[in-house]
Amino acid sequence: MTMKGIFRKDMLQIVLSWKVLLLVAVLVSSALVYFDAAIGLISFFPIFFAMQASSTIIADRHCGWYRFSTTAPVTRKRLVLSKYQLGALLAFAGMITGLAAGLGVLYLRGQSPAMEDVLMSLYLGIVFVFTCLAFLIPLEYLMKKTQEFLAIVLAMIPPAAMIFAWSQSITSEVQMVNGDVIGMNINMNMPLLQGLAVVAVLLFVASAFLMPGRIAKTDQG
Repeated sequence: MTMKGIFRKDMLQIVLSWKVLLLVAVLVSSALVYFDAAIGLISFFPIFFAMQASSTIIADRHCGWYRFSTTAPVTRKRLVLSKYQLGALLAFAGMITGLAAGLGVLYLRGQSPAMEDVLMSLYLGIVFVFTCLAFLIPLEYLMKKTQEFLAIVLAMIPPAAMIFAWSQSITSEVQMVNGDVIGMNINMNMPLLQGLAVVAVLLFVASAFLMPGRIAKTDQG
């Protein structure tokens, strides 16, 4: 099986679950729109799409294909690297979908989102998805087949910690005139969030560079 064949296999696995994926996407999107948080679609779709790459690892291991892949002309290291490539590809597709969906809903409602809000949602998606994948892909290969849920939980801790650290840096200042409150200035500390997005991508690239060779040397089925 060539690399093109592996990508086709993985995409077929994802497409076969289209009914469930569509249902989840519709439910989450509807909830975000209903609660007037359509801007959150920009973060949701990259995460939702990219997580499907990790689901193909679970499928490969449970059906025994991962062990069988050693007979393929593609090395196991290259096979693992393909999961990183698939994750990145789906993440970018999710960004485009999220931007189109989020901005589309807002414009249909006659709302014009602030650029800071759009960038904030986009950066949050990047921080979460690339940091999570940097840990999740190796964990799903190195941990036991019965520990997929634990792998997902562990992989979500680093991005959650990064986002929490950023949220703690947000500051607000009340504007007052003659003792009356006339407004509030909120500093979202966008430079920090942007920096965390860069760190997330670097973590993903480092994981893709270092881990496939390490994983290829294991005998995990």
